[in-house]
Amino acid sequence: MALRRTGKMPVPRWQGLVVLQYQSEWMKRLGAMFALWAAGAVVWADGGGKAAPEAPAAVERAVTEDYYAVMVMDQKAGYMVRRREVEGETVTSTERIVTAVLRGGAEVESVIETVSRETTAGQPLGFETTSQDGGAATRTSGRREADGRWTVTQETGGQTRTMTAEYPSEALMPEGERLAARSHEFKPGTRFTMKTFSASSMATVSIDATVVGKERIDLLGRVLEATRVEQVIHLPRGDILEVRHMDEQGRLVRIEGPAAHQRVVFVLCDKAFATSKVRSTGDFFASSYVSCPKALPPLAAKVVLTLKPKAGATIDVPQTESQKVEKAFGGTVTVTIEKNALEGSQAMPYDGGDAAALEALRPTRYIQSDDALIVETAKREIGKTGDVVQAVRRLATWVDRQLSSKNLSVGYASASEAARSHEGDCTEHAVLLAALCRAAGVPARTAFGMLYVRRVGERSNVLAAHQWVQVYVAGRWRDVDATVAPPYYTIGRLVLGTGLGDQSDWSALLGRFGTFEVAEVEIVK
Repeated sequence: MALRRTGKMPVPRWQGLVVLQYQSEWMKRLGAMFALWAAGAVVWADGGGKAAPEAPAAVERAVTEDYYAVMVMDQKAGYMVRRREVEGETVTSTERIVTAVLRGGAEVESVIETVSRETTAGQPLGFETTSQDGGAATRTSGRREADGRWTVTQETGGQTRTMTAEYPSEALMPEGERLAARSHEFKPGTRFTMKTFSASSMATVSIDATVVGKERIDLLGRVLEATRVEQVIHLPRGDILEVRHMDEQGRLVRIEGPAAHQRVVFVLCDKAFATSKVRSTGDFFASSYVSCPKALPPLAAKVVLTLKPKAGATIDVPQTESQKVEKAFGGTVTVTIEKNALEGSQAMPYDGGDAAALEALRPTRYIQSDDALIVETAKREIGKTGDVVQAVRRLATWVDRQLSSKNLSVGYASASEAARSHEGDCTEHAVLLAALCRAAGVPARTAFGMLYVRRVGERSNVLAAHQWVQVYVAGRWRDVDATVAPPYYTIGRLVLGTGLGDQSDWSALLGRFGTFEVAEVEIVK
């Protein structure tokens, strides 16, 4: 729905775009977080003492399978199945997570499946991982070659890339994790570190585990005594704490962790209940927005937000070129956001020496600036102009017009797919604009955080999750947003991070949402 413009003030082009993106991101990141929790599941030998590592042994065939109900806001929202199959000297571990939550009254499904193949000694052989949201699928597969290197194939947005890569040192797949965990004592106070493998990024994730002790827990009405294991998952942009419970046989019976402002629990149960169709009655996003006590003029020179933490929460907001962060008593944080609109002059293509800017010229998995269509489009739309500001604004105009259908039907699309689909929310706007800028020789990256929105349904003046672009011009990263009218900028944006526009950029940041409220607002016009 188009909004009426007043004078030359930039306003959102369609009411609800940011809302759609916010709801879309929660669904995408929720699925990604589920997969992360499931990775690195420790399986212990028994309820006490120290178990010796299992000796590799070839068997004809053995299969175990466990089902878990996924509970969001204390309501069933999906299931997870974990399958371990041993055949000869090969162990195949399969994990499939299917979730569906209400979003604005509509049910949205996310499916993530990972298949890992290892030797019985826990040596990696290969993997495949697939994630699907709203019909769009992303696939990554890898196999170990005879020389020890890996051939990795990535399929995103209809584009396929094959590369050779080194397997991360010391990174364990599920069977290796199981064997490593069994080599430690299973008693209160036991601590150890494990490095698990992230198939989607070919990277290592470090996990610190601590055995706390036995306690009584409720498994959907069935009460039993289980051992509590706390795990801290270390990610580049922050840590995630999850709690696991193991029964006397060393079987994983419960996982609990945060997903944004909500509590998510995996509970061991029978297959029939896990896979049964149960429609949630609560909207997962109903309490996601942060109220802003005062309307924010889009072109103000400076905005000062006083953020107050909610009970037991810690506010984590980064210091950037456009926002100054100061901590005060009681965990309160003051964020001074200064105007960061696109301005200045610079050569095209960029010929400077800033390392981050040079990195922001290269194609990535979701920002395919080497795609032939994107390269051709960037050249055509820029034309003969040598002014970098005018060039970027022309590209932003093309993105807004190209993505004429403002909806979520494409799920999580890359720049290549967005350039051809003519549809998407602000994630697609961001990755496509970043790719076009890079193709034109302008360093660009995605920024994500919260954006001030004047009205969302029945609510007024809220902050909601959003994604946009930052380009490096005249020695500064400057905001450009193809979802607002020219000059493609508004000041009410709280940066929570920058990255490559892919799903991993958000995974570590989910816990930041819902942790604070805006207590005060000061506006400098």
